[in-house]
Amino acid sequence: MENLVHQHRSMHWNPLIQEIQAKDHLISELQQTLAENQQRLEELSLALQTLLAAEGAHPTSLEQ
Repeated sequence: MENLVHQHRSMHWNPLIQEIQAKDHLISELQQTLAENQQRLEELSLALQTLLAAEGAHPTSLEQ
């Protein structure tokens, strides 16, 4: 985690502000990544539901 925060540090005369800004930037990036992954999960879940519904309507010969 420290390495991730270090990557987001900017030059600032106050080390405390520098640390807070780095952590805020990291949190923003993590939130964005989480939102993107949630969107992908919703899309995949919908696709899977569609496939399962189609499979239920037309069972394969293996299930018979």
